[in-house]
Amino acid sequence: MPSSQVTVKRPVAATGVTLLQFLLGFLWLGITIYRLLISRSPGIKQRPDSATAILGLQLAAAVVAPGAVFGLIAGYALLKNKMWGWWFSLLVNAALVVMLTYSMLDEGSNGLDPEMVGFTLLSLVSVILLLHPVVRHFYWRRTGEGQK
Repeated sequence: MPSSQVTVKRPVAATGVTLLQFLLGFLWLGITIYRLLISRSPGIKQRPDSATAILGLQLAAAVVAPGAVFGLIAGYALLKNKMWGWWFSLLVNAALVVMLTYSMLDEGSNGLDPEMVGFTLLSLVSVILLLHPVVRHFYWRRTGEGQK
């Protein structure tokens, strides 16, 4: 094997954080699609405040959609062992942890719904795994191959 094609075995933690990143991206995508589908359902159109409800669901989908796109891009970059993917994933998940935590604290005890707590914890686990030395060293290695 030529010396320019050095292969490094992928640690289990790096595979785990990549799968978790894809899971988060697809969960956010599912929520986006679900909200858009609900906004077009016949049941919502029969409500007296249907225009407001539809607009609210569409706005909520628009707010969540970037999290899905950024999460899936980060997952793809992690899968391809890109260092920028490690940074991007860290920034996306840290931003989600901050925003979701702020949202829960801002709404008080009424803002603690299980879904929001779950997404916050999953994003926090992702940040912790990304900062784990084994994962960090795997993405920060300097092999010259595939690190551009």
